[in-house]
Amino acid sequence: MKRGNVTFRGRRIERVPSHRIVDLGLSHVLERRRLFPYLTVGQNVLLGAYPPGARARRSTTRAEVEALFPLLQARWGQPAHTLSGPARPRPSLEPLRGRML
Repeated sequence: MKRGNVTFRGRRIERVPSHRIVDLGLSHVLERRRLFPYLTVGQNVLLGAYPPGARARRSTTRAEVEALFPLLQARWGQPAHTLSGPARPRPSLEPLRGRML
């Protein structure tokens, strides 16, 4: 980066190591429907709650996410590779509700 600042929640982060940025609650969600195909939908979602701060809120966050995406509960144990095309990006969006954006 040559000019400007990158800020998140009022804090400059352009020189903060990536693992610290994730601890702040910011992560990158890949766009091309890339899930771990041989993990379940639920396991893919829980990957967004990997940092210690997010782990502590997993059950609360899961309930909030299921309220936003009602089919998630029914598909929680389903292998991700069996999802139809339109349903594939949904698990990768779940961390957004967990304030991982």
